[in-house]
Amino acid sequence: LNNSVWVVFENGKGMSKKEFILKLPLFLVSSKVSWTGVAFPELKPGNKAYSSIVANGVKTKQFVSMDNVIKSEFKKDLPNIKARAIASAVAKTAIQVEMKQRDNLMGDIFAIYQAVSTRADTRIWSSLPKEFQLAKVDMPADGVLKVQIGGRMHKINIGKTNNAIVTIKIPTPKAKPAISIAKSN
Repeated sequence: LNNSVWVVFENGKGMSKKEFILKLPLFLVSSKVSWTGVAFPELKPGNKAYSSIVANGVKTKQFVSMDNVIKSEFKKDLPNIKARAIASAVAKTAIQVEMKQRDNLMGDIFAIYQAVSTRADTRIWSSLPKEFQLAKVDMPADGVLKVQIGGRMHKINIGKTNNAIVTIKIPTPKAKPAISIAKSN
């Protein structure tokens, strides 16, 4: 591994979550319920910045799809997420029914609270890339790595060292590459 440069390309933006609210028309079957619903998170795919980059003539190749990692974790957690959302909807609807029986106006006010507070947890680690790509090249004799990104040449001065890891993060095609260098002798 001596005299090598590993180029790690953090490509694009990873998945995000969006909210899906299922509004249940229970008011059609019971006058004791004004509004009820349940909210679930859904995954929304991210985008690559580029299909690959080229470092000293070597094209990067995918070695980790963060979309696959996120999908796997989401699938594992989804039964618990759904159970909590359904339990919340059932509890809020039961409270609404009880309040409506005691005071119709208070029940309707609670229904408004229920509608406003029914939300899915859409938090996600937003700084993850869509994928990680990797390329290994020989250490340039002059210590300058030439990287082609979207038709533009970037010169990265690594300096004199035996080995280096160059990390290039590009979330969108218009973003300026964030470059970091780790050297090893």
